[in-house]
Amino acid sequence: MADYTEFVELAKELLTEEGKLITLQQLGSESSDPAKPWKGMEQDNVVMEYRSVPCAFIAPIGKDLGIITVDKDLLKRTSKVAICAAVAEDLEDIITRIKDTDGTIWKVIWSQTLRPAEQTIIYIFGIAR
Repeated sequence: MADYTEFVELAKELLTEEGKLITLQQLGSESSDPAKPWKGMEQDNVVMEYRSVPCAFIAPIGKDLGIITVDKDLLKRTSKVAICAAVAEDLEDIITRIKDTDGTIWKVIWSQTLRPAEQTIIYIFGIAR
């Protein structure tokens, strides 16, 4: 099996130099009042988070950068595309929002990975407010 550690480190280095540090979060799905689940959460129920993740935000269109990585229909629902360093494996299906350094909260609409084998190099998230 091929070792892609060199590429993982290169992606982290480039995203750290050119991007910013963000927080990846997974929100819980349980409501504050189990008797009234339609009311949702009174406050955020963050069950897991990764802080100081190197990430770069790009526009979903222009120069075809976003179109190369994902389907055009997915881009119609997003405001930005976030390219994040792989800080752990198998995060693509559990990260539900991204918290920017300025406190802006972005909802994750879709996610994809660059994973040539068993090792994730980067995560790509379609995000919107």
